[in-house]
Amino acid sequence: MTKEILESHQLSYKDGTLHLEQASVASLAEKMGTPLFLYSQTALESNLEYFQEYAGDSLICYALKANSNLGLLKVLAKKGAGADIVSGGELEKALRAGFPAEKIVFSGIGKTAVEIQSALKTGILQLNVESMEEIDLTLKIAADLNSVAPLSLRVNPNVDAGTHEKITTGLSHNKFGIPWGYIQTACKKIIDSPHGHLRGLAMHIGSQITSTAPYQKAYGQLRSLVLELKDLGIQLETLDLGGGYGILYKDEKLPNISDYLTLARQTFQDLDLKLIFEPGRSIVGNAGILVSKVLYVKHTPNRTFVIIDAGMNDMIRPSLYDAYHHILPVQQPADHSEGVIVDIVGPICESSDIFAKDRLFPEVKAGDLIALCSAGAYCSSMSSTYNVRTLPAEAIVYNTKVGILKQRQSLDDLINQESIPDWL
Repeated sequence: MTKEILESHQLSYKDGTLHLEQASVASLAEKMGTPLFLYSQTALESNLEYFQEYAGDSLICYALKANSNLGLLKVLAKKGAGADIVSGGELEKALRAGFPAEKIVFSGIGKTAVEIQSALKTGILQLNVESMEEIDLTLKIAADLNSVAPLSLRVNPNVDAGTHEKITTGLSHNKFGIPWGYIQTACKKIIDSPHGHLRGLAMHIGSQITSTAPYQKAYGQLRSLVLELKDLGIQLETLDLGGGYGILYKDEKLPNISDYLTLARQTFQDLDLKLIFEPGRSIVGNAGILVSKVLYVKHTPNRTFVIIDAGMNDMIRPSLYDAYHHILPVQQPADHSEGVIVDIVGPICESSDIFAKDRLFPEVKAGDLIALCSAGAYCSSMSSTYNVRTLPAEAIVYNTKVGILKQRQSLDDLINQESIPDWL
């Protein structure tokens, strides 16, 4: 499994030390400090190209929520990707990174009036609306702007994606999407308005999905709905099929991305609709690692703790989702090294600040470096300054080239955002 992790991340051991593409991880950590997010441009581009190869003339809209670093976005925009956004801030970042407005899809259940107005003025491809109330507000704003809103209805298929309960989005008790029985009414509301243009339907059933079975069920239901609407004279142009495809974190048995895309194309190929896919994690997840330094190795009667300088504020997935991340020592262990059972933990004052529990790991000491893998998605983008800890630096590697994506936040940067009222 370590070999697969290394290959998917563009990692390798050379002269006994871990390299990302052709760059020494230890050298980069020495120059930029730790914790440190590092990304492989080759891995990022390869993942997108794989999608593009099997998606045909479908539109691949990268989901910015996975990682919205401007430099990474620039790589994907230059390679022809579109963007899936969920906020006004992500819209601004997508535009600054070079994504054409006509390749931007705005998803999310809580769009504000300001965000909707900005999206309509920008001229994005479509807004995926998720409630009757949102449709009403969007049509009103479009009327005020004397424009026409391009709308797609996100439907809730009530399909169990078989993933973690906190990242499933397609069940009837989830907050996402319009219930099946309301779709006809929603279509009519848009079609009857001079300020609405019905582009199509959208669906997203969850994240880190490791089987094609949930998609097969959801796609079948969506196809039936399209045909039902067609019989009523309602013509659609697009089907936004979301994303959620799983990546290798531990030992998952994953279908190829081509299996997902082929299933979608075969299901809808006779309907003359433009398909849209919204991958995020599956493009950026294995393109990133988080490098951290060992602070202490603490021995107690019951456990051995490897305490590192990265915390749950830098990478919350293990604490939030009980997520597994493969962890590598930056210094290559000897072939005969058996390792020891340890808990790898951060410095945050929370018992949940744990990256690995009861993990067999090569012996390390204070000052050694480790790399937490599959850290490209939902790590930097979900990081915080909890415990007044500054945000890590981020860099991208392309062969031997190294570029800074984000400078390490300073304490002054962090604290100077606050103020003390003049009466105190």
